[in-house]
Amino acid sequence: MNPRITSITLTNIPARSIGPVIERLISFLDFASSQQNAIRQARVEINDHGTTILRGLRHIRLELDPDFSDDELGLSTGRDIDYDKLLDPGDDDFSNTFTFFEDTKQSTLNHQDAKRVSQLSHENTAQYSHWKSGRLKSPPYADTTSQYVNRHVEPSDSWTGNVYTVPVWIGPGTIGPYAAVNEYMWNLQDAKLRTNVGPAMPGHVAAGVPPMTYIFYAAWDAMVVPKNLAALVKNCGMEPLRDVAMAIKDYRAHTRGTPHHWEGNIELVRTKQALRYHAPEYWR
Repeated sequence: MNPRITSITLTNIPARSIGPVIERLISFLDFASSQQNAIRQARVEINDHGTTILRGLRHIRLELDPDFSDDELGLSTGRDIDYDKLLDPGDDDFSNTFTFFEDTKQSTLNHQDAKRVSQLSHENTAQYSHWKSGRLKSPPYADTTSQYVNRHVEPSDSWTGNVYTVPVWIGPGTIGPYAAVNEYMWNLQDAKLRTNVGPAMPGHVAAGVPPMTYIFYAAWDAMVVPKNLAALVKNCGMEPLRDVAMAIKDYRAHTRGTPHHWEGNIELVRTKQALRYHAPEYWR
């Protein structure tokens, strides 16, 4: 809706998707096409050489997260690449010229790892739904009747970078009116989640954590993990992962020659995750 924006960069795009990411990117290109057509129509209606019409969006840079290693694809680091040509296959040598910038890690789902995690966590996550009353009997609740435990934090684990000992809120260990707090207490039974100590933020307080306290962020953040990982892996396996770049390429090929084809330039980049903020292109 803002014709003053001529160039935009979309970052952290997954290299593969079962559909939603691709759909949103295609929808974005459709909006760019609608803007292009509206500007073109405005030029026809005004038909005044003394009137300046804004150009609108003409350049889109898509930064995809790494997918495969350099050894697997033999990726090039060259910079004299016509990215719009890559996404608009009109030449026979497309398959020979398609390339990305450097890539250093694999981000596709490892089915065996997911299966192993689901097997390890399924039993405990299934028990959580049966916790209706009573006080939790596992540590840290088996070791204290207090709602706080003292935690000594080393500099390497400190959010301030300093050594300190602080009372961390663990709750009463009994079911309460706040669902998030209940799950936080359940997660604290896992010693590996009693880490990453930090102050309760406004969002934590709104969810039931006492203000002016410290909590274990690891146990709190673990709530986003699906309760039944086995079912999640099974459901994900039903939908094939699609290459996002190739899906955009196919969309561009199908819209070419139609009013829905956006005629701007698409730049496709996959960079090293750790170096992307140091690259001069990021700050241009």
